[in-house]
Amino acid sequence: MIKTFVVSLIRSEDRRKVLFEQLHNLDIDENLEWFKAIDGKNDDLSKYDIDRTKFQRFWHNKISCCSSNMYFSDSEYACSLSHLHIYQKIVDENIPMALVLEDDAIFKEEYLDVYKNLDKIVDKFDCEVLYLYSSERFKTKFKEQDTDYGVKVRRIGMGDLDWLFNRRRNVNYTVAYIITNEACKKLLKLAYPVRAQADVFLGMLAYNKLRSYKFIPNICEHGETNTTILHAGDMAINEKPWYSKLFKKFKSLYHTDHK
Repeated sequence: MIKTFVVSLIRSEDRRKVLFEQLHNLDIDENLEWFKAIDGKNDDLSKYDIDRTKFQRFWHNKISCCSSNMYFSDSEYACSLSHLHIYQKIVDENIPMALVLEDDAIFKEEYLDVYKNLDKIVDKFDCEVLYLYSSERFKTKFKEQDTDYGVKVRRIGMGDLDWLFNRRRNVNYTVAYIITNEACKKLLKLAYPVRAQADVFLGMLAYNKLRSYKFIPNICEHGETNTTILHAGDMAINEKPWYSKLFKKFKSLYHTDHK
């Protein structure tokens, strides 16, 4: 079985227990390891390399970039660090690929054959990242391909043209995904100082240039449990002025984003 890391806070024992029981009942817990997540509420983040500057710019090449203009919470930085530390472990221990799960992932019995052959699917399509659960609105030129296990996969985005067509888009969620050793090496070179959320950094394909794929349909679900992360959009310090909200509402009347 593929190596599986469950990234979970020490204080999230109940959530972790539910996930472990799921994996055990499906008989896919053979190579399972709990990776203790960094806790943004209780751990000292000052010892980590974090850039808390509000305005950040991510250059895709010499002429294309995207930017963020908000403050992030300690729990968001801690989540990013937790995933990055898993990538470091994968590289240090020379693990070819690993399944990374957050503790609110939900597995389904009807996809058992897929779960047991994830490594074969990654090898077949030469994925660097393969999302078991995702939400994205990328423009794409790639077609769906059959996995031979009852579901399809599709490469996300436009490949070398993501900097032009998908420069502001990213794959949402880090609930469940496979990542290869080579992808970890690439991300670790770009990762520090930490200045973005885990899903943005992993899923901003115009920036990280990863060959990322998704299952069609999603073969994992995102649980309805209460999040332990304070999101930047919910922070009072990032509250937009009234005229900015009005402009955004006006803009939405004339702009529709399609998958």
